[in-house]
Amino acid sequence: MKHYKPGQFYVKDEVLYRAKRREPGLGCKGCVLDSLIACPNIVDSRNGIRPLDCTGDDIIFVKV
Repeated sequence: MKHYKPGQFYVKDEVLYRAKRREPGLGCKGCVLDSLIACPNIVDSRNGIRPLDCTGDDIIFVKV
């Protein structure tokens, strides 16, 4: 599992996103990947791990 810090870049499906610090109490509000299909925090059923942990790293993703 990869850990991101605010300001780092993330590429998914050839689209560039930037990690931003999550505001306290808002959860995933404001994240452009906030859907069941696009969210990288969902556990992969094939191998049982999640690609990255947004909630643990306290970040959301915004478009660049």
